[in-house]
Amino acid sequence: MEPSLKEAARQYWLQGLNIVLLREKKPLHRWSQWQMERQSEGDFEALPWSEADGFALICGSRLNNGLYFATVDFDVKNVSEEAREKGRQALKHMPITQIEETPSGGQHWIYHSQTKPKTVSAYHNVAALELIGEGKLCVMAPSVGYKRLNDNPPTVVQNVEDLFYEALNAVSVENSHSQAQHWFNREDLANQPYKGKSPPCISALFKGTCEGQRNEYAIRIASFLINFKGLNPNYAFKRLKEWNRFNTPPLNEKELENVVKSAVKGCYVYGCEDDVLKRNCIIAECPIAPKNKQLTAEERERAERLLEDPKFLDYVLEYGGRRLLGEDNALLLNFVTLCSGQTKYPISHYSFRLQWKRQKRVFEGY
Repeated sequence: MEPSLKEAARQYWLQGLNIVLLREKKPLHRWSQWQMERQSEGDFEALPWSEADGFALICGSRLNNGLYFATVDFDVKNVSEEAREKGRQALKHMPITQIEETPSGGQHWIYHSQTKPKTVSAYHNVAALELIGEGKLCVMAPSVGYKRLNDNPPTVVQNVEDLFYEALNAVSVENSHSQAQHWFNREDLANQPYKGKSPPCISALFKGTCEGQRNEYAIRIASFLINFKGLNPNYAFKRLKEWNRFNTPPLNEKELENVVKSAVKGCYVYGCEDDVLKRNCIIAECPIAPKNKQLTAEERERAERLLEDPKFLDYVLEYGGRRLLGEDNALLLNFVTLCSGQTKYPISHYSFRLQWKRQKRVFEGY
C-alpha cells in the first residue's frame, strides 16, 4: 500500500531534508529560509497538509549522514525526439538508483552525493537532461502525477556532477565542464582585474531569461563580476537584483545570495567554449577575443600553396618593392622579424640584424 503524502514526506524529513508542500506543483508557503536552516518538527507539523497535493525536497541539501541530495531530471517536455533519445542513452551511463516517473512521462533519478551539486540546465535542449542541485526543488512521489518506478534507495556517489558530465560525454554531447584555465581563454588578462567593456556574451545574459536557465545565467554573471572584474560581492549582488527584474519569473532573493556565495567560494572560470557563453557570442563585436581574421577554406588553401613555393621570399620583395625601392634587405629583415612574432619564440630584431650582416659578409666573401 502506497504511503500517504505526509508519511512519505516524513521519511525524508527524518533523513535531514526539509519539506516544501505544493498544490498543482506550486509552493504553498515560503521555503527560502529552509535552504540554510533545519526545519524543526514543529515546522513540519505546521505545514498546510490539508491543502497540499504534493511535496518537494530542496536539492543540494545536506542529509543527516553528511551526503547531499541531488536529482538528474530527464525532462521530455518541449524538446525534440533527438534530444529525448540522447537523454535515454546518457541515462544508461548513470548508476542505477531510485527512479520516479513525472506527469509528462519523464523521470527523476535520485542520488546522494558526497560532493555538493550545482544545478546544470544548459543541456536540456540537446539531451533532455538537467542536474537539479543547489537551491532547486524536486517534486517527489506520491505527489499527484508522480510514482516510484523501482524499490531502489538513492545510490551514494562521490560526485554526481562529474557523473552527469561523463554520461553526456558518453553520448557525444559537447559540454563545457572541463575547467577553463583562464577567463575567455586569455591568459594575459589573468593577472589583474579586467577593466574593459563587457563582451557580447555577457551583455546578452544581462537581458534576463526564463525558468530553467536563470541559475546558469546568474552564476556566470556573478562570477564575471567577482572573479574576472574583481568587483565587491555586495556590488555583484546589487547587479544581480537589477538583472533579476528581467527574468520570467524572477528568482527569489535568497537564491541570488546563494549564487553570489557560490561564485566567491568556487572562483569559477568560464572560457569561450562554455556552452552558454558560446550561444551568445558575437566575435566580431567582442573587445576580448583576438582579432585574427578567420580564413575561408579557399583562402587557406591558397596560403598553404604560397608558403610551400620556393619563390616565396621573391614574392615578398616584389610586393614590398611597390612602395619601397632599393631596400630589399630591410624588407626581408622586417618581414622575417614580424613573422617570428607570431611564433612561440619570437626573435630579436637587433640580434637578427647583426646575424644577417655577418651572414651577408660571409656570402659576399668579406
